[in-house]
Amino acid sequence: MKKILTLFIFVVSVGTLIAQRNQARVENFQGLDVYVMNTPLAKYDVVVRMNSFSLANINVSTIATGGAIRETAADKLNKYVNQVLRQAEKDSVKVDAIIYSGGKGAVGIAYTDQENRGIAEVKQLYGMDVYAFCEPIKGYDMVNSKRARSGAMVAGSTYGVIDSSIDEDIEKLARRLKRKKKKYGTQGILYNIGNRGSGIVYQ
Repeated sequence: MKKILTLFIFVVSVGTLIAQRNQARVENFQGLDVYVMNTPLAKYDVVVRMNSFSLANINVSTIATGGAIRETAADKLNKYVNQVLRQAEKDSVKVDAIIYSGGKGAVGIAYTDQENRGIAEVKQLYGMDVYAFCEPIKGYDMVNSKRARSGAMVAGSTYGVIDSSIDEDIEKLARRLKRKKKKYGTQGILYNIGNRGSGIVYQ
């Protein structure tokens, strides 16, 4: 009986460590939890849908400079948050968080329970867990860092700038960190506010 109990505790412990490895606590922008390229573990309802950027979201400075001034992924995320907050106020709905999964669309959500609020399961790129605007629950060490570049291309027909999406920016960062993955044994990518991202290994 004692051996069975010990085995059960061991299995549960291993399962918990594996679960924590790809789980994170998300950041909060303007009072909203932000889920970027990850999945909320809490139950929720979608209350606001934002399918694309409005023209108001184009950075005038990038147009004037032909793309010389580029927004960071954090700048772009802030604009999504502002849009969701404005739409939620217009529709008179309560919103707790924003989910950005890719492209140029996002949704606002309201939690239906408080369990696992602000906790997400992250996705992978190039075999590395991606922690974008969130902090790993499991302990980690940083092993290297790279500048997170935001791409943009001049749209000749519109005389403006088509900025890259948030997931495209993060994918570029992941591609750069992948080059040293074997050397450092990189297991994850950490990107928060700023213009640099880091490769991490779990403790």
